[in-house]
Amino acid sequence: MCCHVLSCGGVAFKSPNTNSNKMSCEFDPAASPTYSTLQWFGPISAVLLMVVNVIVPTVRFKRQNPGVEPIVLSLQDTAYDFIGRWTPFGTLGSVLYMCLWSFAPSYYQYVSPVRYLAGSYWLMVGGIVIWTAGLVLVAIAQYQMGISWRIGIDKKVSTPLVMNGLYARSRNPIYVGTYVAAD
Repeated sequence: MCCHVLSCGGVAFKSPNTNSNKMSCEFDPAASPTYSTLQWFGPISAVLLMVVNVIVPTVRFKRQNPGVEPIVLSLQDTAYDFIGRWTPFGTLGSVLYMCLWSFAPSYYQYVSPVRYLAGSYWLMVGGIVIWTAGLVLVAIAQYQMGISWRIGIDKKVSTPLVMNGLYARSRNPIYVGTYVAAD
């Protein structure tokens, strides 16, 4: 069987049979220059997000506030605690999705690709720039929270309301930055 590269929405795909009137749109990662860039960017971005959003603020907080726990999640039967319990599973699902997409290119077509975006160099660059801007916004906002930064709500330790810096413009610039980085 002969494979020919064809364009399906501006992206390189393999067609197993050119004599057929049916157009097969199986993604060919070798024929897409943006895929190889995004293939290594995916895992790096996941690690950077974890480092900037969780690890660095947690370590910094523990050094500045010995004896105060920065991650406060309980197992009570409330909506807040339900979200706290299930967020790690959503994060794990996102990481598995990214790993499948990055390390198993033959399964790319099954992980809901937006095919017309997959071949555009400038859209890729724009996406990386926007993602980076969101990550920087999150890092700055978390730094400006200072001793008020927590994952969860600590009912035992009262913290001051942050109203300067980015918090003078937005009630929660961490969510804004995360939203920008996710889109």
